[in-house]
Amino acid sequence: MKHIKHWLATIAVLLCSIAVSAHDFEVGGIYYNINSRENNTVEVTYRGEYTSSYSNEYVGTITIPETVTYNDKTYRVTLISEYAFSYCSNLTGINIPESVTSIGWNAFDGCTNITNINIPESVLSIRDFVFYNCSSLTNVTISGGVKSIGYCAFSGCSSLTNITIPEGVTTIGESAFSGCKKLTNINIPKSVVSIGNWAFSNCSNFTSVTIPENVTSIGNGAFSGCTGELFVNCNITASGNETGSGAFYNSNFTSVIIGDNVTNIGNYTFEKCKNLTSVTIPQGVTSIGNSVFGGCTSLTNITIPKGVASIGKYAFSGCSNLTNLTIPEGVTSIGEGAFYNCSSISDIFVPESVTHVGENAFNGTAWYNYQPEGMVYVDKVIYKYKGTIPANVPIVIKDGTKVVADGAFSYCNNLTDIIMPKSLTGIGNKSFRGCSSLTNIIIPESVTSIGWNAFDGCSSLTNIIIPESVTNIGVQAFDGCCSLTSITLPENVSSIGDYAFRNCSSLTSITCEAINPPTIGGSYTFYGVNKSISIYVPESSVSAYQSASYWKDFANIIGVLLKELILTISEYGSGTYCSEYALDFSEVEGLKAYAATGYDSETGVVTLTRVMTAKAGMGLFVKGEPGDYVVPTLESTSFNTLNMLVGTLEDVIVNGTDGLYTNYKYAAPDGEPLFYQFADGSTQKAGRAYLQIPTSWLTTTAAKSISYRFDDGETTDIENSEITTPNSEFIYDLYGRRVENPVKGGVYIVKGKKIVY
Repeated sequence: MKHIKHWLATIAVLLCSIAVSAHDFEVGGIYYNINSRENNTVEVTYRGEYTSSYSNEYVGTITIPETVTYNDKTYRVTLISEYAFSYCSNLTGINIPESVTSIGWNAFDGCTNITNINIPESVLSIRDFVFYNCSSLTNVTISGGVKSIGYCAFSGCSSLTNITIPEGVTTIGESAFSGCKKLTNINIPKSVVSIGNWAFSNCSNFTSVTIPENVTSIGNGAFSGCTGELFVNCNITASGNETGSGAFYNSNFTSVIIGDNVTNIGNYTFEKCKNLTSVTIPQGVTSIGNSVFGGCTSLTNITIPKGVASIGKYAFSGCSNLTNLTIPEGVTSIGEGAFYNCSSISDIFVPESVTHVGENAFNGTAWYNYQPEGMVYVDKVIYKYKGTIPANVPIVIKDGTKVVADGAFSYCNNLTDIIMPKSLTGIGNKSFRGCSSLTNIIIPESVTSIGWNAFDGCSSLTNIIIPESVTNIGVQAFDGCCSLTSITLPENVSSIGDYAFRNCSSLTSITCEAINPPTIGGSYTFYGVNKSISIYVPESSVSAYQSASYWKDFANIIGVLLKELILTISEYGSGTYCSEYALDFSEVEGLKAYAATGYDSETGVVTLTRVMTAKAGMGLFVKGEPGDYVVPTLESTSFNTLNMLVGTLEDVIVNGTDGLYTNYKYAAPDGEPLFYQFADGSTQKAGRAYLQIPTSWLTTTAAKSISYRFDDGETTDIENSEITTPNSEFIYDLYGRRVENPVKGGVYIVKGKKIVY
């Protein structure tokens, strides 16, 4: 395919020679055609009989005159036509006059004995295949008039040792110098902006190559097979593709220095440069493309500068001698297979800035291979679960983890429960794909995105809470979750990928809190979902959903009405609460609502933090004087903080411990209300909440009771009480717990003030 243009041109010339006379006259053994477009000019042309005998007609050196006389008329020679001297294997030299302005395709193609060429100033371009396969050509002088060098112009000139490309040339065509194996040096002038595919491929004796900064395009494999040192001063665009090759693909350069002005290194640029031992990447580079250094098996060390924000798929895969790896702060994305089979890397640092790690990013590194079975952590990233998860064993991701990497738990068929920390910000693509036993999952409020195929095929998943922080739900995120019965999409969700809820056939209702209907990726987003189920949306947005693409396919879109409800405080002055509506406590006089936001394992105290609004179904602790309070409802609201209070909208059976959590009910069996551990099989009434603490947070066995302190943003949040003496019943410790037997010398709170007892 590479030289198809050459053969097509040959066929075209042969056809033309049949139709018309090949030449008008002959002078001194050279054939000419009168140029009908310009008066008194002629072009040197081929004889017309395209035979082997013709190829031997010209012997030695030929001088083309500036003018010729025919029939008493003088003509100026301005052109050398296509194929004029092609395959003249006995031609050893050619003198081209200054009158010539153009040399046609294949003009000297196959002239295997020409040794020297001088191209005059008058010639503006070197056309395709002009000196193709001139295998004895050793020296070429190109004048300053030339602006472009065409396709395969000097390809196959295997004896060429010297050529100077003048300033003024802007393009070097595809395969222009390919196979020029004796060239040791090439000067690419600053005027060049484009270098074509394979332009210098297999120039295997280069000692150095410098690419000037004005070059904007370097084609696939432009320097494939080249040797020596490489100095790159231009941005390298992503010329390669999934089936193609980058600019320096499979070259034999031993070192690469990239100029300080370079900001982009495109896909596949240095792929399979097996002799490359060192690379200098400047601070200005912001991204490293796909497979840029893939297969550079001799590369031993590389420094990724601080400015880099992303590392592409398979960027360093197969760099088997790379030993040191520091990914700088600022990198946010590490692509699939980025360091795959970098078998000599024994230690890896991944900064906190990373929010996405692709599948198999570190598989095959020495660091990965030596990890024990179980979870593999890369600093702040849960990278991969190695081995098989035993049946009914809960997984706890350690606190501080930021990212669940792509495919981290994919096809862990025995995974039933997992606890995610509140530090988590991202759930990667396919992270829980095919976890067919996973039944329940709580996504922390810190997570902002759910990747594509994240829970694809989780066929046992019955419940999932998507936090308000999420703005995007990826393609096929919940595809095939056929046990899901309802789902609430928070108000900040703006887009839902195609196939996201495909075949969620058990859904009976969807609540979408967004005022503006989220964009739906395509017709398969809710494919297999009954279109007659209830879709609950803000009252003011019903008409918008009824006219929005794909939402309008649902027949039962219902607006959620604003209303008020009555909340009753018991004789204790406190209790737990849960409502099917979002609530507004900001202007309810005498009533305060709290979320459980922290647990101190040393003191056994839960922190209750005051909230002004609460989401529908959110567990709450409420306090105030006994009585009824009117609480306004909201269409929707957000809550972006950890809450260990679990609301119950219907009666539920709760055990004291379930392996993952220890559960506590708010009660007053001894006269003072605290959170007491449930007895297994206890019933928690609808409209209430219970406290759920991860068992791993408890330092010893589960505590039988949990006390609490209030955080209202005030110094102590201990309300004024009628305390007249230090040993009255209304004495509190510094955590807000009531103290019955204060210790002499201890520090306590009395009437909102600290005292030493």
